[in-house]
Amino acid sequence: MWSPPEFLKSLLDGSSDASLICQSNGVIWHANEPARLMFNTHDPQGVAIGTYLSFFDSLNKIENPRLSWCDVISATSFRNERKNADGVGTNAAGDRFPVAISIVRIQQQNSSTNSGQATSSEYQEAPEGFDYLFCLYIRKMIPARMELSSLEEKVARYSATRDAILRSSDQALAVVDSAGIIREVSSDLAEMFGYEDENQLTNRHIDFLLQGKGSHYLEKELSSAEVQLVKKNGVQINVRVVSSMIPPTEGASDIGTAITFKMVSKKGNPQCQENRNGHNSYASGELPKTKNATAGILDASFDSLFVMTEQCTIEMVNKTSCDMFGWTEEEFIGQNIRMIMTSEVATNHDDYVSRYLETGIKKMMGTQREVVAQRKDGSTFPCVLGLSKCKESGLICGFIRDLTSEKKSQAVILEKERELFNKETQLIKKHTEAKTILNDLVKNQSVVMGILDASFHSLFVIDDHCIIHMVNKKSCEDFGWTKEEFLGRNISMIMTPDVAANHDQFMKNYLSTGIKKMIGTQRQVTARRKDGSTFPCTLGLSETPNGEFYCGFIRDLTQQKKSESEMLEKNKELIRNESLVRGILDASSHALFVIDERCTIKMVNDRSCEVFGWTKEEFLGNNINMIMPAHIAMHHDQYMKNFLKTGIKKMIGTQREVTACRKDGTTFPCMLDLSEAKGSGLICGFIRDRTNQKVAEMALAKKNKSLQEKQDIMAGILDASFHALFVINEKCIIQMVNEKSCVVFGWRKDEFIGKNINMIMPSDIAVHHDQYMKQYLETGVKRMIGTQREVTAQRKDGTTFPCVLGLSETQQSGMICGFIRDLTEEKAHEAKIIEKQLAAEKLSCDLEANQGIIMGILDAAFHALFVIDEKCIIHMVNKRSCDVFGWTKEEFIGKNIKMIMPAHVAVNHDQYMKHYLDTGIKKMIGTQREVTACRKDGTTFPCVLGLSETPQSGMICGFIRDLTKDKAAQAAMMTKNRELQMHQNLIMSILDASFHALFVINEQCIIQMVNAKSVDVFGWTKEEFIGQN
Repeated sequence: MWSPPEFLKSLLDGSSDASLICQSNGVIWHANEPARLMFNTHDPQGVAIGTYLSFFDSLNKIENPRLSWCDVISATSFRNERKNADGVGTNAAGDRFPVAISIVRIQQQNSSTNSGQATSSEYQEAPEGFDYLFCLYIRKMIPARMELSSLEEKVARYSATRDAILRSSDQALAVVDSAGIIREVSSDLAEMFGYEDENQLTNRHIDFLLQGKGSHYLEKELSSAEVQLVKKNGVQINVRVVSSMIPPTEGASDIGTAITFKMVSKKGNPQCQENRNGHNSYASGELPKTKNATAGILDASFDSLFVMTEQCTIEMVNKTSCDMFGWTEEEFIGQNIRMIMTSEVATNHDDYVSRYLETGIKKMMGTQREVVAQRKDGSTFPCVLGLSKCKESGLICGFIRDLTSEKKSQAVILEKERELFNKETQLIKKHTEAKTILNDLVKNQSVVMGILDASFHSLFVIDDHCIIHMVNKKSCEDFGWTKEEFLGRNISMIMTPDVAANHDQFMKNYLSTGIKKMIGTQRQVTARRKDGSTFPCTLGLSETPNGEFYCGFIRDLTQQKKSESEMLEKNKELIRNESLVRGILDASSHALFVIDERCTIKMVNDRSCEVFGWTKEEFLGNNINMIMPAHIAMHHDQYMKNFLKTGIKKMIGTQREVTACRKDGTTFPCMLDLSEAKGSGLICGFIRDRTNQKVAEMALAKKNKSLQEKQDIMAGILDASFHALFVINEKCIIQMVNEKSCVVFGWRKDEFIGKNINMIMPSDIAVHHDQYMKQYLETGVKRMIGTQREVTAQRKDGTTFPCVLGLSETQQSGMICGFIRDLTEEKAHEAKIIEKQLAAEKLSCDLEANQGIIMGILDAAFHALFVIDEKCIIHMVNKRSCDVFGWTKEEFIGKNIKMIMPAHVAVNHDQYMKHYLDTGIKKMIGTQREVTACRKDGTTFPCVLGLSETPQSGMICGFIRDLTKDKAAQAAMMTKNRELQMHQNLIMSILDASFHALFVINEQCIIQMVNAKSVDVFGWTKEEFIGQN
């Protein structure tokens, strides 16, 4: 046998991942420092692996059975000497945690097991796979809906039994209960004692095998001894007996014992001599230092690893190093390690190493530090570096773990905390300013009522019993009740029933705790009108300074939501069209190139990469002459200059056979078709390979590939659908589903296919569904087909959910296709909006009660407010006016209102007022118009102006709503739409340049798109094609 050499230990000690080396009998030979910290143990050497790890194929399923160590190291489970597994780790304190495990299997060199001496007939060969080492890299996982307690409860008894068997470290075994009765035996044990069937040993007392000494081994933590036993035929054999107690678990009070038997030679030397700790003590040997075995260990590491000489020359790297830094293994080997360092560190690195070799003082060796590394492309990144030195070979091993993601996460968290602090500071400042302004507002009731009725938005004032004391004119218009119907009633009248039922309790909670959840904020909620209809709105709440009344402004969002929805849907349609066209281009059987007037490549499709051998990244930005033979490439730029100068098209608009050159230097004949994309200045070229060899075979292969690509596209489209899809026959049997159906309902595809569609219906509908289909087949009357209805569906787990069902019938096959859209999130969103609205409608106040109410009302207004007299002199402004225009309240009061107007309007404004006072004709009063306003700094902005006249005081009140953000959003959306439309037009120009006719149809076989070649081939125009079958 053999024991692992020290250089393997040195190799793993520099890793930041927890690493273990196990022998094939499940005994730990070595653990590095991260592993000892993970399992909270000083030195696990000689302990069974089952003490710290339980193995599973996957932790994503609760019912996934646990794997024994024999299952884990089974030769058939490894691929290229590597495998991955999930597991549950247990530290010394008993804490359990999920882990990901990467395992590498390393085979020993051939060696004699008995020093050349003859082997006894009773000396058994080691089991297959015994002469291996196993390197385990372990990393903690974040549990994702994994119920460890439930899982361990189901496998606890089995787990305890298997752990005991692992500790006894052999394969000929028996499991006995507390009374000494044999309950389970292995086939190896029956064979050792000469029995044909293991059942011949079960249900007998263990003394039967141990010559009356069975009690010596029962219920002991760990016991080992060499004894002489007798086989069935009377032959005596020397055996080492090792026992291990099976502890009781929840639900099983019985204490059992696992006993293993190992034959030894007549001289008493065990075939696999075991020490008192229960692990193998192998004869000295050397780990196979083949490149493949070591590479297997390195490539399984989660981190980058470098092995280098004392002269800093790289001897070995793993696959993670190549992925992390961008060089290949061949580019690394033989180079100085400073190639991965920043310039300021690299210049001094050799001096650091020389100083270490001269003095022996270790500054980095045996430690882990955070440093900065540099990739092949020159970019740098933060990382943790761990170094160790192999005592045998003198090589230095370094592990590098990329910290980029960790640093980004820390930066994001810090930035979020800073933003929250800034927002909190701003809110405190605004609240203080608002109180100051409100204390200055002392105006008569008629002026205030005129102001409120001129507001763009609904106003409610309630007391602490939720009784309405005041509403404005806009409230009556939005909700449908009169002022008389509002006053004296509970504010819950404008809430949806589910929110209204709890609203008074919300007010009581606030009055008892003082915790403000809605007051001082603006939220989007749902309101209810007199006719029962609902609408989305923004609710802003404030409390009067004396705390007696609450004021709420409500802004109707119906039109805004409709506009946003329409604009979003248009954007989605443009994006879908662009994605569809890109998919069509990539599905083309010919290479595509789009270049600009400088011959620079701007776009290629997948076929271009396949034909020429370059990647898309290698193509883009380079000159198109890269695909031409040298004698043509040297003149090509001049051809383009001639075309741009003269406008004479020699190649554009024609097809010619030319010669192209691949990345590997080989050339091939091809057909080139060039066209100019209208309006973009770009030139599009399709290239079709015209190689003469095996023309017939290639044509057939292309046809088959085209059919397969179309089939894959259709399957991909169905699986990419946002909604569940079902296709059934006339007997309601499911013929096809997409991936979304499996996600929504919980069944797999193979569980759907061949079953009746009523499996997804609630029982009260399912019992009648086949009869509905029968009636349709007999009468031909379509009730559901061709429509969309909201129905209820049922998942595999029995839960139901609302959905929209759309049905259609295929013309030829007679199959019925149904799309199902899950409405669960929409319903939940609606309910949430309703809840917010009802919670928001608990504030109002009585304006006539005291002036404090007025202060709360004006402070809650969304828009700038101005009150002027007949001489256009400003008498009142709110805080919003100061925020919008930049003047203070003191600067406004007593000034002419034209200070906020552009010069060309301001010069005539006093004359407009005089004309109104003389004639009484109202042109602006009582209306809303979009105008331009001017700030203190001279900048102007678009806004909506609403004017009204107070009946008694003769004052004129104006509300101004800033449209700057609305205009900017509209402009940005229009710009985005124009860009998407231009891009779509460019792609259509490319499609029109194709050699072949192109059709895009939907699932009802209705034509959605054609190219110019289709018009040329078939004779119809594009308009005649679109919308036809």
